[in-house]
Amino acid sequence: MGASKPLWEEETSLVQDLLSLSDPVDERTYSEVMKFLYREAELLDFWLYDKWLELIEEDVDYRILKRVTKPKGFGFGILEEPILWDLGKAALEARIQKMFKSPFAWSEDPPSRTIHYLSNINVFKGREEGEVLARCNVMFVRNRADDVGAEILPYHRIDTLRRRGEGFKIAKRYVILIQTVIPMKNLTSIY
Repeated sequence: MGASKPLWEEETSLVQDLLSLSDPVDERTYSEVMKFLYREAELLDFWLYDKWLELIEEDVDYRILKRVTKPKGFGFGILEEPILWDLGKAALEARIQKMFKSPFAWSEDPPSRTIHYLSNINVFKGREEGEVLARCNVMFVRNRADDVGAEILPYHRIDTLRRRGEGFKIAKRYVILIQTVIPMKNLTSIY
């Protein structure tokens, strides 16, 4: 009897590649990365986008990947193409300028109130010297204006962080959505 493909195996080479890194970092580095990720979430939740942009490398590769539903045994349905977002730092800066600093961006006036809950944080040695790979789950919660309810968007996140001095900067970020249909009117404040 031949070996069967595991049910969780993903055909997307990008995801296979990122999940293949599994050599854990030491406790000190793990603690530093957790503090970095928590601080980053605070900056986003309190609209400190200029400070958040300081955490982004100039050559950042920032993607939000789409999902499709697949039958059991055919992978997770994570698509490498088409990508919802594929942004560099200049595009992130322009997006933040437009959404949060322009008087004509009505979709974020008044600004959304957000919380980024991080869980299942795993940190591994990266491929390059001074890099680490941080995988986590994020529960993004947003409330707008005087709405009674909140919008919730859970996703997986895979970050490549580069050590810069005493801290880190984000070199790559891949957001892998859980839903195939996004339950929000816009994605202006998901980062």
